[in-house]
Amino acid sequence: MTVTFVTALYIIPNNEYRDPVFYLDKIEYLIQSGVPVICYLDKTLETQGEILKKKYPNLTIPEYVALDKSWVPNDVRLPGDRNKQKDTIDYFCIQLSKLKCLTDASKYATTTHTAWIDAGIFYMFNDKEKAKSILNEIANASWPNKILAPGGYNNEEIKKVWEINNTYFFLDYIFWNYLGSFLLGDKTLWLAAYEQQTAVVTKHLPRLAWEVNYWSQMDVFTWYRADHNISMLENVLQFRQF
Repeated sequence: MTVTFVTALYIIPNNEYRDPVFYLDKIEYLIQSGVPVICYLDKTLETQGEILKKKYPNLTIPEYVALDKSWVPNDVRLPGDRNKQKDTIDYFCIQLSKLKCLTDASKYATTTHTAWIDAGIFYMFNDKEKAKSILNEIANASWPNKILAPGGYNNEEIKKVWEINNTYFFLDYIFWNYLGSFLLGDKTLWLAAYEQQTAVVTKHLPRLAWEVNYWSQMDVFTWYRADHNISMLENVLQFRQF
């Protein structure tokens, strides 16, 4: 296989949007596909993680983790137009940890490429068996030396929105230039992407927003059109090199 899939699950106590049972169930769908999976699990889920490791030989859990919020300033400002129950500091830190996990996973993956896949992504797929089949197609194909990222609209479309608004408009409203739930790339490219993300985020602190908004300020992704459904997986196949 050429691709290892990377995911993570952090638990926010007393948060209805981070139900561990829901997410562990969706992660298991991913593992059941048989593709190589590297999963970073919250320290509170070690018991469940060890059970999954014994059950699935294609699963690697490098370490049990805690969400790092040490870099967030005390005077942090969150977006004006957000879901106040879901879009919290913890949530944004989780979203911004994706490229960090991919960078770390490069040490463990034996494949040339790795792919980020959200822990709950199977919630978006009506046909779960079809999704598992496409994951295997992805895992066994050859891929270019790029980072491939699905998006709702491209850079030229998003620039038209920003041109009529002020500099910080992108920090108050979510933009689906990239969808965030899936990325595929050569594993040697993630460190540079993570460093660029860190620079963009740091530049705009104490403002804090969605990871996809920061990605729109970066130049490391090759965009392709998709939606929050199985098209995220299907449409990346146009780039495979057989």
